[in-house]
Amino acid sequence: MQLGVIACFLDEEACLPAFLASIAAQTRAPDRLLLVDDGSADESLRLAREYAATHANTLVLSRPRRPPQRDRLATAAELEAFSWAVEQLDIDWEVVAKLDADLCLSPGMFAELERQLNARGLMNRFYGRFTRLITKPWHMYPLGMLFGVGFDTATEVALLFLAAGAAGAGLPFYAVLCLPILFAAGMSLLDTIDGSFMNFAYGWAFSKPVRKVFYNVTITGLSVAIALIVGTIELLGLAVDQLGLRGGFWDWISQININTIGYVIVGLFVATWAIALTAWRVLHIEDRWGANLR
Repeated sequence: MQLGVIACFLDEEACLPAFLASIAAQTRAPDRLLLVDDGSADESLRLAREYAATHANTLVLSRPRRPPQRDRLATAAELEAFSWAVEQLDIDWEVVAKLDADLCLSPGMFAELERQLNARGLMNRFYGRFTRLITKPWHMYPLGMLFGVGFDTATEVALLFLAAGAAGAGLPFYAVLCLPILFAAGMSLLDTIDGSFMNFAYGWAFSKPVRKVFYNVTITGLSVAIALIVGTIELLGLAVDQLGLRGGFWDWISQININTIGYVIVGLFVATWAIALTAWRVLHIEDRWGANLR
């Protein structure tokens, strides 16, 4: 697990040394420590830079001091500094911990945090040891190939069956290869389009915390809805086959074409994103949710 810590400070000269000492004393050191100076007028920035000079995992960012605003709370100012720091860096840490620089941490805090996160979820108890083997981006490539072999097995078997049937009918080899080549081209095209779209979506969503929240709410709700639709249809279809259920509703369930459901899911994706984009622009969600950060 890659653990990053972001600590924002403003004129914390008195308590910053104790905070940094407690970070250095951790039994499980953070992979990256980002210290964000919000325009300190005391020696806080110097102390942070001295610490970073002796700790390779530490980076210090500083921005000019801004005039105080009477109606802005200290918490809002700290969140603004945190958001500014996230925008400056391309942060892809697995876990980000935001801490106040006036804290004094117990030596085992990060180790306990990692233990609790690794123990979360029922399935994670079984597969956690395997997911922790993924530590670099290229590790996802063989995992993706393995996933593809399992996910597309039924389609590939049907494709091979059709190709074998065409070969048995006496067609030349280049004609037999047309179907697999077209299938591969179509999959490559759609996967490339999907990757390009998701790259744009991730870049947009993670540029600001407000966008990240909105994106997560939208994509999580959509994923849950699709899982419920497909899972319910599969379970009801299994009940019809195994229990011999008959009647108007059950007859309708037995006649549902799973390929048609695929088109419905595509339409649901398009409709959800269209509604989400319209709501984002019309309701000015970024301005309303992010008002306290300005």
